[in-house]
Amino acid sequence: MKIKNLNRSIIDAAVKDFAVSLTPAARILDVGAGSGHYRQIFHAQDYLAIDRGYEQQSRSGLSVVADIAAIPFAAETMDAAICLEVLEHVTDPDLILREIFRVMRPGGNLMLSTPFCLGEHMKPYDFFRFTRFMLSKKLEKAGFDIVSIRPRGGFFTLLAYLLARFPDEIFRGVKGWTKIFKPLIRLVTTYSLARIVLWCDRFDAEKNFTLGYICLVKKP
Repeated sequence: MKIKNLNRSIIDAAVKDFAVSLTPAARILDVGAGSGHYRQIFHAQDYLAIDRGYEQQSRSGLSVVADIAAIPFAAETMDAAICLEVLEHVTDPDLILREIFRVMRPGGNLMLSTPFCLGEHMKPYDFFRFTRFMLSKKLEKAGFDIVSIRPRGGFFTLLAYLLARFPDEIFRGVKGWTKIFKPLIRLVTTYSLARIVLWCDRFDAEKNFTLGYICLVKKP
């Protein structure tokens, strides 16, 4: 795991595993794709990235620039889909899930992730945090069968993430010579303490405190 960006590292590892599970040439839709930066991971598949493109200076990584609340593809045209760290940014998550369900072929797999114990981001478009129980209800309501809903680590993974961020937060907005201490503090908190704390996560069986969830579901 890349300890400096632990949350993203966990998600990226799960995406790679998901890509390996798909057949070559499978048509996969990345819903809310941002810059389409997962294209390389799905190099063996027919990867399509859709987003509004509001948050990126360049839309070159997107296959389609459109509102994901009205995906401009016909029903049952996608073999699989991913929707990563998106649901918390939309005002109607149920609508997005119905749209993904509509464009997926029967038997298709969806990988979805959402944050839980994370700070506000992409402000002011940050609206929700979902428990594993609400995610299960919403996915089943949209018509999906649940394969798994897995926490992204437990209390100690969360604590390691916060320790890794400590230098960035304490020096946020700081100017002048005092910033020379940032690399030293990062060496202690990010690359030493965070690694030790992360090792302890094996002792957290319940994982009620987590960075977020990774959901694998299937369209019947």
